Amino acid sequence: AVRMVMNSSGRDCTQSPLALLEGMTVDSSHFFARDSPGGWELCPACFPGPAQASRGRPLYSFQMNSAVIVLAAGRGERLGGNTPKAFAHLGGKSLLARALEGLLSYPGFGWVQPVVSADDLDRYAALALPRDRRLAEPAIGGAERQDSVAAGLAAVPGEFDLVAIHDAARCRVEPGDVAAVVQAGEEYGAAILAAPVRDTLKQVDNGVVISTLDRRACWQAQTPQVFHRALYAEALEKARSDGFLGTDDAQLVERLGMGVHVVPGSPGNFKITLPEDLALAERLLLAEENAR
Repeated sequence: AVRMVMNSSGRDCTQSPLALLEGMTVDSSHFFARDSPGGWELCPACFPGPAQASRGRPLYSFQMNSAVIVLAAGRGERLGGNTPKAFAHLGGKSLLARALEGLLSYPGFGWVQPVVSADDLDRYAALALPRDRRLAEPAIGGAERQDSVAAGLAAVPGEFDLVAIHDAARCRVEPGDVAAVVQAGEEYGAAILAAPVRDTLKQVDNGVVISTLDRRACWQAQTPQVFHRALYAEALEKARSDGFLGTDDAQLVERLGMGVHVVPGSPGNFKITLPEDLALAERLLLAEENAR
């Protein structure tokens, strides 16, 4: 089942969404032709999303070309071992290969831009990756996450005006979640996947609890995080000029006073950081394979 289609291939917006899928199987009864500037409307029962709140508008307008930057330049020292984290194996495949395969399975991205360390170019060349014209040659990452994002953004052609940013270490993201956050990013200008916090959160200073946070207002940020390109470029430049380093990309946009829309993500889209994260991902993968 195809969750979402959008004009991210650089083709004429007047084409049928079915043509943009390039041979993928869909049920054409779920598309409704509209003779309007909005283009095509998708079946709201099958393609729910935040745009439904705007009555009288098509659920998706197919007006922006989207690309995704996949960050894989970090060393991942907390994971242990001598292999950079993005190239650590999960079920016989590297985290980066799994992340790229998952993102390429989503037809909305017209450009998939990996970012790796210069030291890892040989490792990247050795990966068995899908033969897909949308997969670009890797850009070279920098010392900080923001440097790597900037390198990836510079490598994405200017025709792509909607940009998603994704961590290779979140190699289990679901295509439906990708579709939902891309849709929200186009509509709102900035959107992230996030999961509500389940545990009680304590603010601690010098080993002593100073407050208990209201977990109803707390969400764990995930990726992809999706932005209008011009907006994110402005946020990135402001962070650079201010000497500010954020822990995620949405934080840079927040500093502009821009609201960032939250799309609920799946719990399985966790970041593999520690050895126990990798062990959990292995168990989940084995369970999924046994259930097939």
